[in-house]
Amino acid sequence: MNHRLMVAALAAVLCTGSMAPSGASDLLGQSYISLEALSLGSGFQKVLAEDKPAESIRKSVIRDLDIPEEAWRATKYSYNYAEGENGEREVLVLLRGPWTSGTGGSTLAILTSDGKDRWHVSQILTLIHSPLIVVKGESGKPSGLLVRRYGGGARPAWVLLTRKNGLYEGVNEGQVIENISGFRGTAFFANDFILDDMTGRYHTLEGKDIF
Repeated sequence: MNHRLMVAALAAVLCTGSMAPSGASDLLGQSYISLEALSLGSGFQKVLAEDKPAESIRKSVIRDLDIPEEAWRATKYSYNYAEGENGEREVLVLLRGPWTSGTGGSTLAILTSDGKDRWHVSQILTLIHSPLIVVKGESGKPSGLLVRRYGGGARPAWVLLTRKNGLYEGVNEGQVIENISGFRGTAFFANDFILDDMTGRYHTLEGKDIF
């Protein structure tokens, strides 16, 4: 059974949170955890992308990545707030579309704060697939990223990206991890993006609410 058929068959039991008013039960009013995120097991907290558009984040990504206006409408963005290396708040922004994605994955922009609701892009990572796992270290602080690497001719594998001097390693430089069951952390962007795209539950850099 292909992924789209599995989504349709399992949608009712995969619901973990609503982006619509309480009590909504139809697909247009729900967001669902992806099968990929569910397969991680109970050791990782699954977090759906934020449901509301964020104008300051949208503008920061466009400005710092120099994304041309003709690409805004076709570029979908999802974001989550996360704890940074030193306890500060960061924003993880996943960008999907022809301008930011390829056969090996999509683009992740990591934003840090310039003040209240003001952000700048501090790092860009390519070849990113969802879900993105922020690993929790022994101190309880984030100690790295776990990313599923595949596509573009690469052998499928989990890779661990460690942070050095405030920046994560690139996906192609990460350490291959054969078994991630010993790790703990948070799986961000746990959405079933195929279903979200089919039901129109996404934001674009055009700045207009699609749903």
